[in-house]
Amino acid sequence: MKEPFHRCFPKERFTKQRTPTARPHWPTPRKIANVIPFQYIFLSRLGQALVTGHRGALPGAPKHMSYWHQLGWPLMAGAFTVVEMLFALQFRNMSGSTSPLFKCDVVSDFYGAAQVLDYSFRDLVSAGKVDWKIGNPEAYSKHGLLVNGQELPADLIVYGTGFEKDYSVLSEDVRSKLGIEADGLYLYRHTLPPPGASLGLRGERGGHHLQHLQLRLAISLAWQGLVQPG
Repeated sequence: MKEPFHRCFPKERFTKQRTPTARPHWPTPRKIANVIPFQYIFLSRLGQALVTGHRGALPGAPKHMSYWHQLGWPLMAGAFTVVEMLFALQFRNMSGSTSPLFKCDVVSDFYGAAQVLDYSFRDLVSAGKVDWKIGNPEAYSKHGLLVNGQELPADLIVYGTGFEKDYSVLSEDVRSKLGIEADGLYLYRHTLPPPGASLGLRGERGGHHLQHLQLRLAISLAWQGLVQPG
């Protein structure tokens, strides 16, 4: 659940914010080591080659990429461990319950739910203006929210539901028409659902690029107006 990182209200509006998250996640700095823009590594052909060496070739990739993984994974495993330690150091989160170091893989976390953050959340936590807890909300209490048996007093509760996809609210018939795969909807289907589904999706796979989300929304609305008039 990464969304709470983006729910930091301006400090002048609330005395203190409490942010529970289900488990630690990897933040991605805008600049690696405060020097290299993250997209030069993570969103480049170089980055894809490094990830392939670490985790294996993507489906449909040339056969030589599999050879690269077989030969390069020990080196890449060490390299990505160094990357994780660097990220943890940059966000001053090397240990404790909120640190993802040695608890989850930065590659899976980044490509599963990429979020590029500045240091605002880190600095608010360091200054004691955000009380960051790891745990799952259990119930409302008289004065706030119960998280792992502990009451967190709150005047306002905002849920950031994260990026885990769950289509169980849809009927089995609709899910089969959508062609849902293990990681969600394939390619364009999150914007243009297949004919017969009688369904339009909004915001799914919007990512953190607002301009892309606006374009997807406009295309989706135009498409739905054509195939589902009225």
